[in-house]
Amino acid sequence: MTGQTFDRLTVLRRSENRGRRVMWLMSCDHGGFGAPTEFVASGSHSFGGHTKSCGCWHSEMMAARRGADHPSWVAIPGYAAAHYRVSSARGQARDQGVCDWEGCALPANEWSYDHDDPNESHELRRGVPRSYSADPSHYRALCRPHHRAFDHAHAALTREVA
Repeated sequence: MTGQTFDRLTVLRRSENRGRRVMWLMSCDHGGFGAPTEFVASGSHSFGGHTKSCGCWHSEMMAARRGADHPSWVAIPGYAAAHYRVSSARGQARDQGVCDWEGCALPANEWSYDHDDPNESHELRRGVPRSYSADPSHYRALCRPHHRAFDHAHAALTREVA
């Protein structure tokens, strides 16, 4: 087995058994990127195709499956998923600096939906109707008081129109 290659792994030598499992010292070439890593793996997992790398292959696959490429992606996410997308796409609101409200010097700490998306979605959360957008560009980084004030003003405006 020494010297044989399986996916990204090269068998260096046999290692100490773990119980009944035969273990092998492997080298992972990281798909040609970076210096090889040595680790011990089960022969049955490596030679049977279960272990493909030191873990780098899985990390690459998961990174490539973010956003619309992820199998769980839906075009119209729920309220919580939409807010998660904002943080994933734009970072945490608190990392944006000060509140985006004109004249406010408080630190931003929440993403607030601007209610300008023509494809606005709605969801009932804890008995209260909530509007949101699947598009992260329709959110502003606001401090908590201005986020609440903006949402209350929009709710009052919506009630007047209805």
